[in-house]
Amino acid sequence: MNLRIDLKSLLIGIGLVVGVLLVVGASTPAVPHHAGRYQLVALESNTTYVLDSHTGRVWRKHSSKGEFTEMKIDTRLPADGK
Repeated sequence: MNLRIDLKSLLIGIGLVVGVLLVVGASTPAVPHHAGRYQLVALESNTTYVLDSHTGRVWRKHSSKGEFTEMKIDTRLPADGK
């Protein structure tokens, strides 16, 4: 079998394949990654903290109380960046 493809047809075929791959890759929606949004910290003082890493909100619960209460804290970095 003697199959000959001219250079112009080869380049057009490669260009079409690359173009289709770019279109498919660009149209695929990015799925947001929500793993690890909430961080829990339990201390020996019977206090548990919950941090929402998306909003920066913090809740605190002491073992003697039955519900979490939101803490009003400043989550901004200091001006010097440290």
